[in-house]
Amino acid sequence: MTHDVASAALAQPAEVVVAYFAANTALDADAVGALFAPDGEMVVNGVRLRAGRQIVTEHYRQWMTAFAPGDIATTLGPILTDGEYVAVQIEIITRGEKAWLGYFFLVRDGLINRLSTYVNIGSLDDALASGARRN
Repeated sequence: MTHDVASAALAQPAEVVVAYFAANTALDADAVGALFAPDGEMVVNGVRLRAGRQIVTEHYRQWMTAFAPGDIATTLGPILTDGEYVAVQIEIITRGEKAWLGYFFLVRDGLINRLSTYVNIGSLDDALASGARRN
């Protein structure tokens, strides 16, 4: 799956979020990265994990190497939008393990400026161990 950044600029925030999850499921790091603004950032449980489109793309590329197609199944809950803000709870099954996660997006001009994800504490420990920085 490839994503044209120019077409993203015309997309509604909810469409950008749907494209984000589709690119994740397809294990397409380039498509995920293309959805982020040049200075877009990822935050996990309040900890700034990554900032900048290229760094975010490389993060996803590294993370996705641990998975094969079909390892991840995502079911989106209702997508709630308020202007530039989008919230969605997802059910994710990774290699048979089920979890619920909360995702909060700030989408401006068709690109993700900030993605805040809330996951269990074990995932936060993993994020911190990988070199996350506090805001």
